Amino acid sequence: MCHVYNKETKVALKLDFQFLSDALFSSKEQSITECVIQVDDVIVESLNRHHAIWLNNHKLANLEPIASAFFKRLFYHFSNTYTSRKVRSTFKFEKDYEAICREWLGGLNAMPYKSLIQQQLGPHLDAVQSAGLIARYEIAPRVKGDGYKIAFFAGNGFFEDYEEFYVRSSRTVSHREARDTLNPQPLRLVAYFHQLLGHKQDTFGDKEKARAAELLQRFSSDEVRGLIDYAVEKMKATNHVPDFFGSVVSYAPAWQALQSERQEIAQRRAAANACPICQGRGVVLVRTVDGREVARQCNHGQTSSDGDT
Repeated sequence: MCHVYNKETKVALKLDFQFLSDALFSSKEQSITECVIQVDDVIVESLNRHHAIWLNNHKLANLEPIASAFFKRLFYHFSNTYTSRKVRSTFKFEKDYEAICREWLGGLNAMPYKSLIQQQLGPHLDAVQSAGLIARYEIAPRVKGDGYKIAFFAGNGFFEDYEEFYVRSSRTVSHREARDTLNPQPLRLVAYFHQLLGHKQDTFGDKEKARAAELLQRFSSDEVRGLIDYAVEKMKATNHVPDFFGSVVSYAPAWQALQSERQEIAQRRAAANACPICQGRGVVLVRTVDGREVARQCNHGQTSSDGDT
């Protein structure tokens, strides 16, 4: 559970979610053969907006809470402001000491003297320095007003992680995408079928997944979902509720015929709506050879051979 601020809509929200919203399994002879994990939409949307930070968990695992908080905050600010044009030896980030206590450390009591600040935060900052994220830090009086600020100078550990997580990874994305990964769609479609039938389960047979994969070779994922909707509707109408996904396949011919009919109707409607003669009304007034006006079905641009004009 957390509070988030949407930068696009300017709205703050309280959200309660699980990182992994769903997990589906395929099995054969009581052995798990495949697992599909669904990451919560909140996380996916945030990643798609690039509201994310990549951290070295191996280094974080060796830090206690305050040092860990410093590590996360500093890596975030370093990565946001660093460019290859900046000189590494002078690259730094500065922040007001009292703001650090208030914003980063949950309202930690601010000390009035530099020596006390060093005693309070020194051990934690030394741990961050040992992890390589910072090369050194300086506690100094603020230029304007009372109080102190802390300047953090980036260390080799930051530049190594930045290169690994932000530079090198973006260059090798095509290699990651080329890895042999399983298509999650067959298992998700099988789960969708059982969900519509009210079956409470997350583990499905390999044979069901294979049938869904066969359908995906003929239709798109959205089309297969449409076929499932159609099949389940027909099943419920006849009070026939099967236990396996394979029964969906038998409804494919009827569903395809229905789709073709709907497509033809849609094409005729589109042609009628685009007709400059009847302007979508379907009929026109024509004058016969004897001068009478009668309503006739519009041919939508096709020629007529009945002698009317």
